[in-house]
Amino acid sequence: MNSEAGSYFTANELAEALGVTPRAAQLRAQDEGWPYIEEPHRGGQRRRYPLEGLPLDIAAKALRWRAAESAAESSASWTPPSDFDYDSEALWKEAAKRSTKHRNEGDFRAQILREVEALIQGEGLPFLKAARHVAARTGRTAAAVRDWHYGRKVRGTRMRGAKDYAPADRAAALIPRHAESGRQRKEFPGDMETVFKSLWVNRSEPTVADSYRRTRALAEAEGLDPNAMPSLRTVQSRAKEIPPAVRVCGREGERAAINAVPKLRIDRSGLKVGEAVSGDGLTLDMIRARFPDGEVCKPTVWIFQDEKSRCVVGCAIGKTEHTSVFHRALREMCEKFIPRRMTLDNTRVAANKAMTAGAPGRKRFRDRPGDPRGLIPRLGIAIHWTDPDKRTINPGAKLCERAFGIGGLHEEVRQHPRIRSIGRSKDDPVPIEQLEAALLEAVQAFNRREGRRDRDSAGRSYERSYSEGLADPGNAVRTLNPYQREILKRLPQKARVHGDAYEVSVRIAPGEAGLIRYTAKGLLDWRGKEVAVLFNPDDLDDDALIQDSEEREICRAERLPDAIHGNTESAGEIQKLKRREGKLSKALLATQGLIGEKQLAQRFSGLPIDPLPESKVVTADFDMPAAQVVAAGGAGDIDPLAGYLPQMSDEDVRRGLEIYEESKREKREKDEQIARQDRELLEELERERAARRSAGDAA
Repeated sequence: MNSEAGSYFTANELAEALGVTPRAAQLRAQDEGWPYIEEPHRGGQRRRYPLEGLPLDIAAKALRWRAAESAAESSASWTPPSDFDYDSEALWKEAAKRSTKHRNEGDFRAQILREVEALIQGEGLPFLKAARHVAARTGRTAAAVRDWHYGRKVRGTRMRGAKDYAPADRAAALIPRHAESGRQRKEFPGDMETVFKSLWVNRSEPTVADSYRRTRALAEAEGLDPNAMPSLRTVQSRAKEIPPAVRVCGREGERAAINAVPKLRIDRSGLKVGEAVSGDGLTLDMIRARFPDGEVCKPTVWIFQDEKSRCVVGCAIGKTEHTSVFHRALREMCEKFIPRRMTLDNTRVAANKAMTAGAPGRKRFRDRPGDPRGLIPRLGIAIHWTDPDKRTINPGAKLCERAFGIGGLHEEVRQHPRIRSIGRSKDDPVPIEQLEAALLEAVQAFNRREGRRDRDSAGRSYERSYSEGLADPGNAVRTLNPYQREILKRLPQKARVHGDAYEVSVRIAPGEAGLIRYTAKGLLDWRGKEVAVLFNPDDLDDDALIQDSEEREICRAERLPDAIHGNTESAGEIQKLKRREGKLSKALLATQGLIGEKQLAQRFSGLPIDPLPESKVVTADFDMPAAQVVAAGGAGDIDPLAGYLPQMSDEDVRRGLEIYEESKREKREKDEQIARQDRELLEELERERAARRSAGDAA
């Protein structure tokens, strides 16, 4: 029998064995990483899957299907015995564990029995005569053929023959089983088997012989018979019975068990250029650079790479993997296109609030009510996070990690002629300007290198694949509109407007010096309330955009600089500004035509007053003199103020009225004078504004 044909299956054969379509069998083989060989077939290539590489349940079904194909004619005439029942699936799973040699022997015996049955049915021969005829031709004995068919007794126990099994299962039932007919299995005394497994399944990875010797020594020390243990060769064979997952995890560690899972291979044929990107940072640990502030350190590069063309579309360099570096690389990329999806590590630099607040899946910096959305969600970019804190997730699987390896950007920058001879130590650092120029040229060289062998490039450069993808008429690439371009150059930060003044502060560094103040009169109605401040980190003197929680624009605020200590001119200017603001506010208030307090009081004085309801409650006044109470003739006619107000003459009343009218006249004259001064101040301000406008038009 051809053992090669019996050990391999095509996708069509596996599909028939599983009862699925060939495409479904191919997809499962691809998803689970079944090994295969390729052979020429009808002008192309065909995959054949070895039985040893298939999952146990698939292998059992494939063997059962092949045996059923051979025994299809004799299945109709078989009658199951009434005193014997067996599990066909378990029988074939056990057969899948046996070697190819043993399975071929079972197939061979089943084929001999099929030929014997054919002679019995076709020629009418008795079983023994037919068995002799077939056995003579195959080199086997008739007694062996009889035992295969009827079974035999071993030490008083009858072993079932092939006639008790369905014709489709006889190839599995006839596989040689020497252990069932031979000696009894020799076991470890006591718990020595567990001791052996504990010694052998260990991260130090000892040999079976070493663990066996230590187990024998322990058995002898505990009073057990070490000769009762199985031999070393038997134990070496039984060690394979320990589940592979247990052996790998116990001897090589959990990481080895995780890495044993087939790697995921991503098909990017359905992507378009500009649809998805991945980003990550790289520390140039072989280079020392000097920054403008004099600090020397190993710089960090952040890149964004298009996942379809693999072209680097955004790049920035800084001291550390910081939000500012991420922001600059994002701006450079978005000037070319806005991706729809982005793959990032869930780290502090990428998952900070300024960039990704409001994005689902963030595991850093808890979102709180009122936090403004980050730049990436504002641009409509969905984020796929990889978590570097988990052992089962590999953040190095991101596509942009390939750009950092051998022949990648790190090597391109380090071997650049501009900096090849410097930057090895802190004593001879690379100026950051020189390093930025080398990085730019390295990125261009990386993108323009021809002969790329990945599936999408097909020998072209990344830059060429990127250009052709952008030029595709069917590729709807998203680009920045004016509002998005304005938003992208700023970072959002939640802040509370000052309780009294129209100013708001954002923090860019620890301490008091890290507070940057912005002011605008539009913040007057927002004093004491929370707003979102979008400021330009590259130019803090640029106006900040103030928004509410619904991302509606409130106003634009200008930078409020600090005054130099001892500068009396600055103090005088702020005092002058406060006085002018006060006067201007009063002048603007006067132009509103509001009704004065006196006029309001006079108009409301004519309103009818409803009398209070008569009180039915009598309250005693214990402080009133008894003579007045008696004179009043009872509590109901008592005047509450009687005896307490001084008696006034008519002359006193007349004089009081004159004083009151005089004070009213003085107050009215003073109000008119103040209103006249306010109008003059307002006219002066209008003349100054007109002069400034005319001067600006002339310039």
